[in-house]
Amino acid sequence: MTAAPRFWPVRRVRLGRPARLAQLAGCGSDRGYATIASAGIIAAVVALALVVATAVSRTADTHRAQVAADLAAVAGATALHAGQGSGSGGGGGDACAVARETARLNGAELADCSITGTDVTVTAEVGGAEAAAKAGPI
Repeated sequence: MTAAPRFWPVRRVRLGRPARLAQLAGCGSDRGYATIASAGIIAAVVALALVVATAVSRTADTHRAQVAADLAAVAGATALHAGQGSGSGGGGGDACAVARETARLNGAELADCSITGTDVTVTAEVGGAEAAAKAGPI
């Protein structure tokens, strides 16, 4: 006896199992799950790294601004004490010019410079971070 020819693939299905229906639809396989999970984990790690890098950059800018402000204030106070700060009209223009140049050499921009008596107060900016410092005689 010869077997009847097969025209399509036949699969035996046991009814009554919902999981089997998912397998019939092609959804029951875990194949490729590790790739999807790995991509999700990598995306989360990259996002976290960007957040940390932004926070570290902001903190570094704040510290650089503070160092530049401190050095600029001391340089301005030194110039004022040495007699360079009297300038024309006693406004302390030379002391502020020295402070501005010191801030520039330290990678900052001097936003404000004021002289009150023998004290020099400056505000320096680096990358959006701002810091103030005051220096005068001891």
